[in-house]
Amino acid sequence: MNAQKLMILSILLLIIGAAISSKIGTGPEEIITKSESDILLQEVRYIASNAVIYWRKPAQLGGGKKSFIGITDVRPLGAEPINSQRVHTISAVNDKEFTLTTVGLINGVTIVAIVTNRGIKGTPVITLPIQN
Repeated sequence: MNAQKLMILSILLLIIGAAISSKIGTGPEEIITKSESDILLQEVRYIASNAVIYWRKPAQLGGGKKSFIGITDVRPLGAEPINSQRVHTISAVNDKEFTLTTVGLINGVTIVAIVTNRGIKGTPVITLPIQN
């Protein structure tokens, strides 16, 4: 009976060890990627908030005078277009909305948001890189 218990215990330890070792290899990368996406999403929300203010502000005060036409990068919205951690680009600009694409340079997280004169339209699309 003792040999049988020892064998069952050995098999359980092997299964537990294999499960733990498979998780150790992927854990930190997933945590870093999630952290990067959280930081980038916070920046997207900040830019969208400033876009609402920009849209409402008169041109004489540096605003858009109820239009996003002519905006080409995120500087008027309180952010730098590029730094060592991410790149922000603006496209598809019209009077009341534009598309903001933010790409993380650490793990390649991409966030695409439609920014309107009222904030972010719907839910931003977050694309995580493929983990090996």
